[in-house]
Amino acid sequence: MSHTEDYDIIIVGGGIVGAAMACGLGKLPWRVAWLERDRLPEPLPSEAPADYDLRVSAINLAVQNMLQFLGVWSQLEAYRCRAVRHIEVCDHNGQAQAHFDSKEISQPQLAWIVENRALIAVLAQQADRFEHIDIHEQTTMQQLYRGKDRVELQLDTGRRLRTRLLIAADGMNSRVRHQAGIPSRGWPYRQTAIVATVACEQPQLYTAWQRFLHSGPLAMLPLTEGRCSIVWTTDDPGAQRLLSLGDNGFVEALQAAVGDRFGALHLLSQRQCFALYRRQASKYFAGRVVLLGDAVHRTHPLAGLGANLGLLDVGSLLQLLQEQLHSGREDPADPLTLLRYQRWRLTENSNLLWTIDTLKQLFGSRLPGVDHLRSTGLQAFGHCNPARLYALRQATGLAGELPACARG
Repeated sequence: MSHTEDYDIIIVGGGIVGAAMACGLGKLPWRVAWLERDRLPEPLPSEAPADYDLRVSAINLAVQNMLQFLGVWSQLEAYRCRAVRHIEVCDHNGQAQAHFDSKEISQPQLAWIVENRALIAVLAQQADRFEHIDIHEQTTMQQLYRGKDRVELQLDTGRRLRTRLLIAADGMNSRVRHQAGIPSRGWPYRQTAIVATVACEQPQLYTAWQRFLHSGPLAMLPLTEGRCSIVWTTDDPGAQRLLSLGDNGFVEALQAAVGDRFGALHLLSQRQCFALYRRQASKYFAGRVVLLGDAVHRTHPLAGLGANLGLLDVGSLLQLLQEQLHSGREDPADPLTLLRYQRWRLTENSNLLWTIDTLKQLFGSRLPGVDHLRSTGLQAFGHCNPARLYALRQATGLAGELPACARG
């Protein structure tokens, strides 16, 4: 029989959320194992490579504060990320527009565009500095066995690990969530997001631009060196047509959708795509298993909040674990702590998921008369200061019940 190794906390999943959780637990006294099925990114090089990661995230101000708390922001900022000081939104024909400026909320920027692999790299490097955190790369959980006092994991390597708290950060199709018997509800949006990197003849250096086409939103997110990351969301048949085009044909289609706002565009990367889903678990924990990030909620990327919501899950759970330690409760799966986490994040996330779904339905509708109503509403919204300020505070993460580490 193989030897079973004991931990206080095990994290499954090596994406942004799992990496942040591992990094944050370095500040707490428990023994931690962190499992990732692939290899983690290497530490950031002294010089950034020519190519950009095709997956980027718009990190809002609340999460920037949290990354400073975790001790990784200065390294990430010095590497390669772009401040967003303005956001421009327009309807499908460009006649109705709304403009947001960081000065409206007395901030130097509204968000930062960061490469996912760079963010994971700095978090993983920071987590690796802590002696009480063991990192297991290229390791997959095959089976979990739930007990009253422990959760036991069978790994693909043949090893067995036992823990008092199991944290699932293993994505929308979470194996941990499934094997823990936590139900979730959701549906496909029947849309696909295409991502790529382009060079712009007339780059908008600090402006994130988004046009709501009938088939879905098209976002141009600023990078360094006059480049943009595109996130083009369209219905599944339209995505297949775009992906079937050669590079020149794809750029022509993109140019037609963007117009002359950025001048001539040049494709600098391959194209990748991913299907879009809406999903939320009915509860955020069960016994000694707790869910974070995409393992518990998934939403449309039109507001760019996916990574932020997951990272705020992390900040909230870390705060509650710290508070329970201060009160003398040492079991990391303390039911009161997990219940408080569920109530906190279920409320915050559900409200935002509902708002995003409402916007998706509004801008995707093709019912007669909706175009005019939508354009009129967007134009009125752009001139209504209270409404704009409310939307800005939501988008930047400065609204709602934030964990202390995200308040700055």
